Amino acid sequence: MVSTSPAKKRKAESAGGGGGPPIPPAGNDAVVLPPPGLSPEDLARLIDRRVADAVEARTAELERRVDDLRRGNEGLLLKCESLERSVRVLRTDREGAGGGGGDDSVLGDGRDD
Repeated sequence: MVSTSPAKKRKAESAGGGGGPPIPPAGNDAVVLPPPGLSPEDLARLIDRRVADAVEARTAELERRVDDLRRGNEGLLLKCESLERSVRVLRTDREGAGGGGGDDSVLGDGRDD
C-alpha cells in the first residue's frame, strides 16, 4: 500500500491546476489582457500607451546605467593620472640618484608602442 502525506497531496493539487485560469508570471513578463469590448481604436491607444511606458522605463534604466559608467570612467581616469604622476616622480627620483641609463623594463619609457 502506497501512502502519500497530506502535504504532498496539497502540493500536487496546487501544482496540478486546481481549476480556474492559469496565473500569469510575475514581473515584466506578466500577461495582461485588455478589458473586453474595446474598439480597435481604443485597443491601439492602449497598446501605444503601454509601449510608450515600456520605452520610457527602459530609457530611464539605460540613462542610469550610462551615468554609472561615466562616473566609473571618471574615477578610472583620475587613477590613471595619479599613476602617471607617480611614474614621473619615480623616474625623477631614479635619475637624481645617479641611476641614469638604467634598466627601464619596470617603468617603461612612457611611450605606447
